[in-house]
Amino acid sequence: MVFLHCQRGSNAINLGARIILNKEFIRQIILFGLAGTIGFLVDVFLLYLLRWYLGLYFGRAFSFSVSTILTWAINRTFTYVGRRSTLVLHKEFISYFLLMLIGGLVNYFVYAACIVFSVTAHEFPFIAVAFGCIAGMSINFFTSKYLVFKKVHV
Repeated sequence: MVFLHCQRGSNAINLGARIILNKEFIRQIILFGLAGTIGFLVDVFLLYLLRWYLGLYFGRAFSFSVSTILTWAINRTFTYVGRRSTLVLHKEFISYFLLMLIGGLVNYFVYAACIVFSVTAHEFPFIAVAFGCIAGMSINFFTSKYLVFKKVHV
């Protein structure tokens, strides 16, 4: 862990620096990003596969759900390997999925706004998916880290 030396009375700055510069925290962000990238690729693949059958909106709801299941498995196995939920496996998944819906709602609304307001994003929906994923990712990282995989085990 890296510590920054600050003037006396700046405990909030020291705490923030310890959190941000913590090697484990950075490792988790990188792995979460990799899991999210895999989820993004699955999301886009399924959307393109299903868009002519389900449309761009229902197709995206399905592709998002499948990618969320995949990212839960990846994050549980690799990103938060030293952290565990206090819930049994199926309840952990349900909690993860419901919390990811918060970021997912942001993700979906940004996606829909891109589709509605951008002809380019409407023709190339991966652009809208990318913007949506970026918007929801930070919310999803913190909710999964601090609300699902909150218990550190040794």
